Amino acid sequence: MTRSAANSPTNAASTLRRRYAPLVAAVAVMTAGVLTIWQAFHWAGFGADFHMVRALAASLPLALAGLVIASWQLHRASRIVVVLCGLTVAALAWWFVPSSTAAGALSLHQAVRAESLYREHLRRPTVDEFDRTNGLLEIRELHRQFPSLTGDLLTAHRQWLAGVAEELKTHYERTPPDDVATLLRWDTLALWLSGIYPDAQNELTAASRAWLKRATEKIVNEWRQMPPGDWSAFERTALERRSLVQAFPDIRGELLPAEADWIDRSIQHELERAAQARRTGEAPRRYFWRELEREVLELPTLDTTEHRFLTSRRRLFEQAHATAQAEAIALLQAGNYTKAHNLARKHAVDWNATAALLGPGELKKLDQLRSLCFFFDLMFATIEPPAPAEIAPPPRERQEGGPDGHDALMP
Repeated sequence: MTRSAANSPTNAASTLRRRYAPLVAAVAVMTAGVLTIWQAFHWAGFGADFHMVRALAASLPLALAGLVIASWQLHRASRIVVVLCGLTVAALAWWFVPSSTAAGALSLHQAVRAESLYREHLRRPTVDEFDRTNGLLEIRELHRQFPSLTGDLLTAHRQWLAGVAEELKTHYERTPPDDVATLLRWDTLALWLSGIYPDAQNELTAASRAWLKRATEKIVNEWRQMPPGDWSAFERTALERRSLVQAFPDIRGELLPAEADWIDRSIQHELERAAQARRTGEAPRRYFWRELEREVLELPTLDTTEHRFLTSRRRLFEQAHATAQAEAIALLQAGNYTKAHNLARKHAVDWNATAALLGPGELKKLDQLRSLCFFFDLMFATIEPPAPAEIAPPPRERQEGGPDGHDALMP
């Protein structure tokens, strides 16, 4: 009894070892195998990034190999083969299994290929490369999942973005001041680049403003060099100006004074031509100035408000009104009162809208001319001219020796 009792703990321990030996072997092989694979890939240059999903996937074949070794009576060579098979399958799982179950998770195989591809792109810090690769924003996600593998990839990415910003500044400087479409493309890329790389925002904004300043100065200089009164040249260059203002509305206020100045110089040019024509007796009629104002208002100008070019239009009104007064007075002096009245009324109708914008003084001038001509027309229309005096016919002559012996009267 005593010997049997003494052997019972030994038997229990032996039974316990036999029962849990496969589990212990599986845990040992699994732990050793995962650590071996992790370090082997690290030594091979694939980083030391550890992910639980990949580790579990690699643990399963290793645990199975440990169970086989502990459960079956195998020769040493067979055990080695089983372990090698487990390590091989575990290494494949470590290489191909994604880092997590989330969408967009990468495997180590995908991460290594992406890292190599990104480094190839980073060798070309150009605007076209930036546009084609969407700024290589995927580098950040790759670095988040595999920070050890990517290493200095984020730093290289920032240097690449800085190189792109420098080339974009060069593009701003080389873009012609009339190429609005290309400038808008640079601005779009600059806005995108500034969101990724804020350090370049101030420099790119300054480069864009410098181009806009050159474009504005070009338009102002064109107006200065454009011959006054060359309406066709104004219309030919209008599309460029409108495109620029449509893309950059803030510069409209800078261009309006230059536009108004050219219009004013053109009106002055027409007034000088009219003065020269007046010396030769070929002065323009009053309707010429009305047509000239209409032509100015129909120009494709930047200022489209109702009150545009009032200074120039005032000069046109004054010239047209002076011409209308001269023509009306000439008609009154010639006794054509109705024609003078009709002229004054037509003149008032033509210029009433403009005079309303210019002020009450101009409206009063129109009313005074119309009232004056109406007064003369009414006065001379109501006075009847005197009837002509009746004049007796001359006496007929008497002819002697008629056929009946009486004197005959000559008709």
